[in-house]
Amino acid sequence: MSQKMTLDILDVIGKLDRWKKGDPRINEEVTIVITHDGQVPLSNKLASETEIDEFVNAFISDLEIIRIKAKRKLNNNNAKVRNS
Repeated sequence: MSQKMTLDILDVIGKLDRWKKGDPRINEEVTIVITHDGQVPLSNKLASETEIDEFVNAFISDLEIIRIKAKRKLNNNNAKVRNS
C-alpha cells in the first residue's frame, strides 16, 4: 500500500462541514475516519490542536507496533510454509 493509497482511505470530518451563515455558532470538533464503504471513526471528537496532536502521535506509535507485528507474522508464516 503506497502512501497515496493510505491517504485515499483516511479522511477528516467535522461537525461544521456543512455549516452555513445563520446556523448556530458552535466550536468545531473533527473526527479522523477510514472511508471505505462508509466512514469508520478512528478517533473520538477532537476539539483542539493539542487533542489532534496527541491522537495522531499515539496513532503513529500504534502503527509502528502494528508494523513490527505484521513483519513478524509475515516472516514467521513464510518460514512455516517454507519449512513444511
